[in-house]
Amino acid sequence: MKRALGTVLTAISITVLTGCAGGADKRSTGQLLDDTALHAKVKAALVNDPEISGTKVDVDVERGVVRLSGPAANQQAKTKAEELVWGVQGVRAVENNLELTPTNDRDTEVKVEAEVDDDVEVEGEIEKK
Repeated sequence: MKRALGTVLTAISITVLTGCAGGADKRSTGQLLDDTALHAKVKAALVNDPEISGTKVDVDVERGVVRLSGPAANQQAKTKAEELVWGVQGVRAVENNLELTPTNDRDTEVKVEAEVDDDVEVEGEIEKK
């Protein structure tokens, strides 16, 4: 009985220790928790800023490196998002992959309509990509 109990305890210990240790490409449990907390802080900073549409910005964090992706209304919003991220304690680096996109469909329609000559009749609708 003691031998079986010892074997079970050894197996459990190995499983627990292996689960907490990260390999070359895996994060440790502590790092995963740190990245999760950092993700929450970064997302909150973006969502709470009135100039940034933080709910549309995708945030990925790995080992303190924050990657931003998604739409940005203009260059100022893209820059502001990066500045907000750098203001969060624990950020080691920022990869700003936000793409500049129009925020208002009506603005896009007006620009397209302005380019069409009044003498030309266009049928159909313009599809968004």
